[in-house]
Amino acid sequence: MKISAMSKPITRLAIVAPFYRWWIKDLVNALASSIYIIGVIVPYNPIIEFVRLLPLDFVRDKKIYTKPKLIDTGNKPSNVYPVLISQPYIKPYRVNARLPHKLAERLTYYVEKIKPMIIHGHTIHPIGIASVEVATRLNVPVVLTIHGALEIAKGWLSDEIRHYVKYALKYSDIITTVSYRNKEIIEKIWSIPSKKILVIPNGFDDNIFKYIPKEHARKKLGLPTDKRILINIGNLVPEKGQKYLIEAFANVRKERDDVLLIIIGSGRLEVFLRKQIKKLGLERSVFIVGHRPHNEIPLWMNAADFLVITSITEGNPAVLFEALGVGLPVIATRVGGIPEIIISDEYGLLCNPKDIVCLTENILNAIDKEKEYNREKIAIYARRYSWSNIAKEYIKIYERVLRDR
Repeated sequence: MKISAMSKPITRLAIVAPFYRWWIKDLVNALASSIYIIGVIVPYNPIIEFVRLLPLDFVRDKKIYTKPKLIDTGNKPSNVYPVLISQPYIKPYRVNARLPHKLAERLTYYVEKIKPMIIHGHTIHPIGIASVEVATRLNVPVVLTIHGALEIAKGWLSDEIRHYVKYALKYSDIITTVSYRNKEIIEKIWSIPSKKILVIPNGFDDNIFKYIPKEHARKKLGLPTDKRILINIGNLVPEKGQKYLIEAFANVRKERDDVLLIIIGSGRLEVFLRKQIKKLGLERSVFIVGHRPHNEIPLWMNAADFLVITSITEGNPAVLFEALGVGLPVIATRVGGIPEIIISDEYGLLCNPKDIVCLTENILNAIDKEKEYNREKIAIYARRYSWSNIAKEYIKIYERVLRDR
């Protein structure tokens, strides 16, 4: 994608996002080197503080939305100003058609304080809808970014919310999304012109995700040096497909006894997955190590031989770019934007989701050809996806939006 640059600088930007941490924070921090003031507004539902105390498995996934988890101010640039805004609601947001409008009322006050040249909303409901409503009120251009395919699937939304989603997509100035697959869905399902949708992939922080010798990483983590190590990183939820990975790994262990699987993450399926591991007799070769700090993930990646992504649905997972950034080859499912990034066997192998036979074969084949993977070449390929490069593309989009106004 090529967009001619404008000389007029973007001095003030308002970003509305579900959190200021992980990939959102990485993108914002990369943008901060080119923009004078960035206000990051993070909606917060205080009801979640009570819901998370319930003894239910599904509540475990909600803990990432509790107040301490939403904003990470570590290494925050001095010109980035994140703020939490409280918007309580009890009715689940997937069927809560009034939520975007209530949120817009709260957002307006904070956006006005920033005086942005552009509003950039991440995710479509309720944040994207509310961002477009605020932008319309204040006569400010708005960019919407769609991350996951589920965001734009019609089936999970009520009829009334679908109406508001269509409104947001129609009246935004530009829509960006992380994969061409997402773009096809937006065009087809929501009847949005192709020229209005730009594909900007996710990225990685190349200041953190760098190659270090495998032996050094394993020594720091206390991992054996005489084993092949696979890692899977993600929330323990059905969409990530870890149960298929564990079943495939059981097949792999029948062929090789020098392979370990480390699963990094937490979520409502943890108990189920531990029972599955025990049932298959894999307690000594499959380890769920729970959540790990983001700045520790590069160490685990450098210690591994392969990253395995078994998602059933995806947008374009940041963990994919992070792995490539350290030169780690990837075994993944052919979903979302993953096939748009793993374009050669030099970077990894793909199979369809839930295909245990193919996943088993890919793992065994990858291990057999392990020495053929050139980690330096993989890391060089990944540099195009550094957040600093992705931020430049967003700057061009902001400039285009202002020019077209």
